[in-house]
Amino acid sequence: MVGTPALRLWQSFDPDKLHCLVVTSEAGPEAQPGWGLKQLVLDALGGKSGQRIWESFVSGYNHLRLVSGKQRALPETFKPSSINFGSFAVIDAFENAESLDKAVRTVAEADLAVFDVTGFEPGVMLLIGIRSACRRSLSICSHGAGWQEGKPLEVPFNLQDININSHTARESRVGQDPVVERFVRRVETGFRQLSRHPRYQDLPAYDALRELGSEYEACSTIQINERILVLCSYVQEFFNNWRFMNERLKNMLWEKKNISPEIERIIDYGTSQLIWQSLYEQIRRTAACVVDWTGYSPSVFLELGVRLAVSEWGAIQVADETFLPGGARVPDLNQIERMRRLFKPIPYALEADPPAAFEEAVHSLLQRNPPLDEAADYNRIHRTLLTVIGTIQGAYPPVAEELKRRADSLHHPQQGREGAPQILFHGNRIAKQDNEKAALELRIAAWLYLEHRVSSPEIRRDQVKWELYRELGRAAKDALYDLGDDESLNLAEKIENRLNQMETMKKMFENVTEKQAQAKSLRKRGDAHRKALREDSALEAYRAGVSALNDALELLRPETTQLELLKPPQSGSRGTLVGELVETFGARGGLLKRLGMLEESLASYAEGAILENRFALPSTYNRLNTVKSTLLAGGKQLHELEPQIQELATLIKTSLDSDQSLSDSGWAWADLGDCMALLGNLDEARTAYSSFMSKAEIRSPDRALEVLNDIAKKLKESGDPDSRRLEDAIDLLKSALMSL
Repeated sequence: MVGTPALRLWQSFDPDKLHCLVVTSEAGPEAQPGWGLKQLVLDALGGKSGQRIWESFVSGYNHLRLVSGKQRALPETFKPSSINFGSFAVIDAFENAESLDKAVRTVAEADLAVFDVTGFEPGVMLLIGIRSACRRSLSICSHGAGWQEGKPLEVPFNLQDININSHTARESRVGQDPVVERFVRRVETGFRQLSRHPRYQDLPAYDALRELGSEYEACSTIQINERILVLCSYVQEFFNNWRFMNERLKNMLWEKKNISPEIERIIDYGTSQLIWQSLYEQIRRTAACVVDWTGYSPSVFLELGVRLAVSEWGAIQVADETFLPGGARVPDLNQIERMRRLFKPIPYALEADPPAAFEEAVHSLLQRNPPLDEAADYNRIHRTLLTVIGTIQGAYPPVAEELKRRADSLHHPQQGREGAPQILFHGNRIAKQDNEKAALELRIAAWLYLEHRVSSPEIRRDQVKWELYRELGRAAKDALYDLGDDESLNLAEKIENRLNQMETMKKMFENVTEKQAQAKSLRKRGDAHRKALREDSALEAYRAGVSALNDALELLRPETTQLELLKPPQSGSRGTLVGELVETFGARGGLLKRLGMLEESLASYAEGAILENRFALPSTYNRLNTVKSTLLAGGKQLHELEPQIQELATLIKTSLDSDQSLSDSGWAWADLGDCMALLGNLDEARTAYSSFMSKAEIRSPDRALEVLNDIAKKLKESGDPDSRRLEDAIDLLKSALMSL
């Protein structure tokens, strides 16, 4: 069968969608018209069954953090547009190098990958190997051609542990399709197990490639002069091929390089370790790997896929020439010719003399140098995956969460209430005590990490971190009290006191935030009434806002003794004592200014400015408003404040360049624009005001203009010679506003 002319794939990975890929075989049911694996998956993804699959997917993937820094945000409600569906016939994956790149990319990206293993074709097995090496996600191997689950099936060595699905069409033509229902249940169960089981696997290789031990020697590269790994068929029929290859490689290496490495299949390795564990360890670590296509063993091609995925050294691929296109024993599969063109296995003739094929193989082994061989064909698949892994791979869990998970797996807090044993041989008291002690120490370590590594404001602001902090602390201190020794009691009391302190602080900051929100709402109400010429109502709202902020300051004031303990620079972000004080002083100053209480407004801004200066905060709101309030009060002329304004302008520019979150703030650009306007630098003022207007609320530029008008009017009244340049800046801002 000739595959479709193009691979039907998504353009790029979208973390907020489910990516489903179907890889169909060349000689399976897809070769015939009608219903097959692709149609089975499409039927499963539609309607109510699609909703079931989506819900199970969301349970395992929603909010998953990726190594790229992104977090998956999946909608709760299922829509067909929430799925990126792709499919291709295996033969099309090997049409050319670009097709292979696309196939490899999507095999890695797919959240759900479904492979047609009817016939266990070499191309399909190679792609399964790639998938197995690079993604812990849901993979389903499905067999058709009349086979049904429960019937005998000869399965390749590397897939003997997996559960194989059947996509043989149902026999009955009435009622719900049991084949589709069985597939949906398999997907549902898989995604839910994936969400619960940290070591979930439905394909081999993934953990065996990664869990090699903590010692450097356990994962370091095994050089060519030490060992060469050979992946080949173990069928008796091909034993002479292995023996011939071994002899030729050994002789050629000694002749060319004077080295005599061990040339071994995994069964020759001589270890008591499980075969699959030692196999994938060697596939990852061995620099020199030779893969023999002879016989087209499905296991060999799966191993080849794993090797090409994980190793920058690639593999030397060879084949008995009678098994290559044109030979007497080549399988009747069109994919073989395409794979031969792409991977270029070196043909050899059994008992050939001189052994030119193995001279070429050894030359290639000795010449490879991945750090220097840019864009080499031999590691193309590995390089393709390097561009993908960062966008799909889940980030390592936060330390505290991982420690808690490990503790819960040893002794869950609910175990005491429900009595369900979590360990084997739980009837042994010593073993049970050891588990409980280990769980306690892990929880203490997790709590101490949060306490000393994560800032208190971040814990209070982030509800997930807060719940984790509180849960760990409570479980740890209760277990420490149970131990009862002096050291444990002292630590338990420290944890309990700190929990109570954090609880009090959290409630206090929540109350402060509520008061600030009330004041903001009252300020907006007052501005609306003032614009509608309802001055009495405006003043009433402004006074209520000031009262709310005074209440906030009263809540904060008992904690201000801590300011003496803080050393600059100290974070002034929201949720910190400094940050909330600065925010409250600034907001109160604005309301007092609206009430015409200029001296009181200046005093409030000045208190906030002292904190901004003392703790070297990026915020300049209070400092700049202190300048503007001084001008409004007629305390100084503009030229007297120029050094201070220039200093603020320089600080704002530096902060905007270094802090993206500040750059995204409209008011930071407004402050810069005001500084430039007061200094008479109209070009820079225009640029800053343009950024301000594009980022700020629609009403904000009008308010900024009002304040500048008030200052210009005051400067003109007092005869300040620099009043004209501020008027020019106001005209500039008006012009910009009119163009919006």
